[in-house]
Amino acid sequence: MGHRHKFKRIPSDENHGMQVEVFQTLRPNDAWGNAQGYTAGRSMSAILYSQTEGDIGRVIQPVGGPR
Repeated sequence: MGHRHKFKRIPSDENHGMQVEVFQTLRPNDAWGNAQGYTAGRSMSAILYSQTEGDIGRVIQPVGGPR
């Protein structure tokens, strides 16, 4: 979802079959981001969906070293 970098679930009406999540960024912070005080973590997410059960598993892998 757009240019957001901190994980969160956005409340939504599931009657339309949609859930919205925002994931962390993969991109390392740059000089501008550091100067602005941005501190988002970095990770990759994989979600396993079942056609009948929906979200049945996920793996979240941190990226990069300590901040």
